[in-house]
Amino acid sequence: MSKYLEIYRFILKSFLVLITFFLFSINSIAKAQSIVVDQLIATVNGDAITKSDLVWALVLNPKTKQTDLTLNLPIVLEQVIDQRLLLSEANRLPNLDPTQIEISKTIAEVVKKFPSEALFYQRLEEVGLTGEILQKIFRERLLILKYVDFRFRAFAIITENEIQAYYEENVKSKLLTQNINPSDKPSDEERKLIEAILVEERVNIQIEQFLDSARQQADIVRLTSL
Repeated sequence: MSKYLEIYRFILKSFLVLITFFLFSINSIAKAQSIVVDQLIATVNGDAITKSDLVWALVLNPKTKQTDLTLNLPIVLEQVIDQRLLLSEANRLPNLDPTQIEISKTIAEVVKKFPSEALFYQRLEEVGLTGEILQKIFRERLLILKYVDFRFRAFAIITENEIQAYYEENVKSKLLTQNINPSDKPSDEERKLIEAILVEERVNIQIEQFLDSARQQADIVRLTSL
């Protein structure tokens, strides 16, 4: 009887070993699959950028078709790299962190740009973009926008001479070609519009200058071609 008991114990022990090995193998395969799905694409000063980061950026753009999620990845990668450089600087400044109300409002504004709210959340589900990640993405976007306002837009002062010069070169000259006799100076409405255009032009130039310098100083490693 004891002989059969020992045989039984041996079989049971062997079975448990096989089960443990099987579970370990399944876990290893699952981890390997997750690495393949969420492929590491690049790093910026040690901060990882994965393929999911790029796909999520595309999915959140209402102009992107679901079938085009891999077509523009190289362009999106460069955009995400620039965002990481700006975000790194924004995180250094206090009192810029957006509130939950601001984040929720911004998400709602993006949702409205899609054909329907159901389609928006369906797209998120298809690419594994959870609510928590969505909140994080928009927090970072708002943080970058606040940093741009603080660092660049607040110091973009446009003079009356610049407004007048833009009016004469871009508005008045076109009206004259259409046989319309324009006034010598822009109206208040035209002035505000021209000022806004010039501010954005100046901010964009300053951001590009900042990024040119930041790219040169940063440790940017592209790990794979897209």
